Parts: sequence; C-alpha cells; structure tokens
Amino acid sequence: MSEWNETIVKNIGKVITGKTPSINNPEHWGDKTLFITPTDFRTESKYIFKTDRYLSEEGVDKFKKNVIPPESVIVTCIGSDMGKVAINRFEATTNQQINSLIVSSNYDTDFIYYKLKSIYKMLRLFADGGSIMPIINKSTIDLLRRQNETLEAIAQALFKRWFVEFEFPDENGLPYKSSGGKMVSSELGEIPAGWRVIELSELVETITKGTTPTTLGKKFVDKGINFIKAESITSNHTFDKNKFAHIDEQTDQLLNRSKIQQGDFLYTIAGTIGRFAVVTERVLPANTNQAIAIIRLKKNLNISPYQLLCYLKSHFYQTYLRSRIVQAVQANLSLGELKNTPIILAENSVQSKFSKIAKSLFNKIEKNEKLIGLLVQTRDILLPKLMSGQIRVK
Repeated sequence: MSEWNETIVKNIGKVITGKTPSINNPEHWGDKTLFITPTDFRTESKYIFKTDRYLSEEGVDKFKKNVIPPESVIVTCIGSDMGKVAINRFEATTNQQINSLIVSSNYDTDFIYYKLKSIYKMLRLFADGGSIMPIINKSTIDLLRRQNETLEAIAQALFKRWFVEFEFPDENGLPYKSSGGKMVSSELGEIPAGWRVIELSELVETITKGTTPTTLGKKFVDKGINFIKAESITSNHTFDKNKFAHIDEQTDQLLNRSKIQQGDFLYTIAGTIGRFAVVTERVLPANTNQAIAIIRLKKNLNISPYQLLCYLKSHFYQTYLRSRIVQAVQANLSLGELKNTPIILAENSVQSKFSKIAKSLFNKIEKNEKLIGLLVQTRDILLPKLMSGQIRVK
C-alpha cells in the first residue's frame, strides 16, 4: 500500500460556493440543470439525481462560474442541515448554503465523499454561526453545564410542588391541596385521594446487579463494551465516560444478566451509595459490576425513569436511604432494601403529565451532554495542534 499523506481540502480540488438566482429573474429558472439546496439532501443516499428546482440555459450561462460537473462532492455548510455530504450525478449548480469540491483526478471521489461523511460531527462544530456553537472554549462548556443544572432544578422544583406539596393542577387548573383537594391517610402521611403507596418492586421489570469480570477470569481491555463502575456515575446524575472501563464482546455475553439497556436506571449500592443516572444511547453498549443496581421499569406504566430520578433526590428518600444502609467494611445497600423502597404513586393523568414534562427537560439535558462531550473531544484534538503550531487561527 502506498504511503498515506495528510493534506487540506483546497489541495484536493477546486472549491466552489453556490449562488441563488433572483426570483425577479424568472428567465433564469427552467428545467435544464439541477439547482441543489439543502432540502435536496432528503435521505442518506450517496447521490443526488434530481432537485426541486432547475435552472434554464440562460440561468446556467449567467451563473457559469458556479456550475459544477458531475461527480463533484457537495457539502452543506450553513443552517441546521450543515455537514451533510452527497455527490451530484449530473451537471449542477447550488445555492450559497453549499460548498462543492471538484475533485482533482489525482484523488478518488468516493474516498473523499466517505471521509467527509465520517467527520460529520466535526464539520458541524467548525460551523460559523447557525444553531451550532462555533467557539470551543471553557466558557461555552461551562454555559452548557450551568444550563443543565438549571433544567434539573426546574424538574426537581416541579416534582416537589406536585409530589411532596401535592399542589399539582386539579381539574380546574388550581393547586390541588390548597384548593381543598381531598386528602387521605397512608403509611407515609396524607396523600391525595386516588393516590397510593407501593413498593418499588411493583413498578419494575427487573432489579439486578452485575459482576466484576476478573471473578470470571476475564480481563479488562483498552477498547470495547463500556463497563460502568460506581465512580463512573457523577453526583450530577450523569456518566463520566473517562471513568469507564471496557470489556470485550465475549465477556459481555458471559455477563448477560447485567447488560444495560436504554432507559435503565443505575443506582450505586456499594461504596459511594446513592449515586444514580438514567442510561441513554450515548453510553451504550454497556455492562456493569456488583456495586451498581440496574432498575428497569415496566413498559406499560405512566412513570418515567426521570420521575424516579426526581423521587430518589427528594429529602424523604434521602432520609429513608440513610436508615437502610448497612455499615460494614464497605457500606452497602441490598437489592432487597431497594425493592422495598416505598413510592407514592399518583393517579395516571398526573403521572402522565409529569413524565411528559420531565422527559422534555431531561432530553434537553442529554442533548447538552452530547454537545459537551463533542466539544471537549474536539478541543482536546485541536489544542495540542494549536500549541505545536500545526494549525493556526486567522
């Protein structure tokens, strides 16, 4: 195989930015030549064969400097669709949201296409403006983290208002308890009529825990399936991927009982007890050890793992937790105690409304976490190159 060389896009071919003819010149529009815009990137198809609009022969002549030949690599560079890549099958023009690369005969067009497609996330981060943050610095990352703290505080305040103070909106939109809503006695004190106290075990499909691979004679590996440990879960109820270990697929199969699924609730039950987080696709595939309980809620319930997260953060539960921890050489909480945790279950309409709001808030938190991870990763790639002079900021 010949030697691989690093280069920059402008050395691979000619880059052309498109231009949109004015609607005041209808003679420039017709049915002769493709006019490509971001909306023509409708699917994951490699090629663009047809477009919503076309230029006339007169339009092509007017914008001949912007015409690209067949088999050019085209990239959306502005707006919410930026970073998408395709190849035009026929001669075409584009609007100004697209940059096109007429690939030199010294390079393979297909290779350039797949390379640009593989760095989609990086292309979006290098964007100038639009809906993606172009500046990769500490203040941007801190801003996202503060936003997440605010979003979680909103969810927690709403949970307290509805499930602790019982001031959820009644059928008239008024605060339930202070508007005279009926309350009934329970083992946890007064609760709204129609609500009940149950054990966590009634809500779950599974509560289990994992195993350390070394007890099975298996070793950790440098890359592979994520292996989540207690230290991998932060006090902010997110995952620190830098503290994941890794196992191979064979070990993951041996630990089939503790394979983690999206939406699972992970809860530390040994060592640092009481840290918890909801599993998102960002950390999958994954497995875990015996220091973490896997709580998998039943699918047919109007309760989300995010409501459980808010409940476990509440003052009531934290007090309950402290009374159940077994103090030994290493403090621990048994799966049995976890299953017996009392939960106040609201009527379906209240459960459903809260879960919908909580899901929206925590989905935004997850999107921010993804962006933070991408920003940190990109910063860590670029910073050494900036320091060494390999790349320069103009």
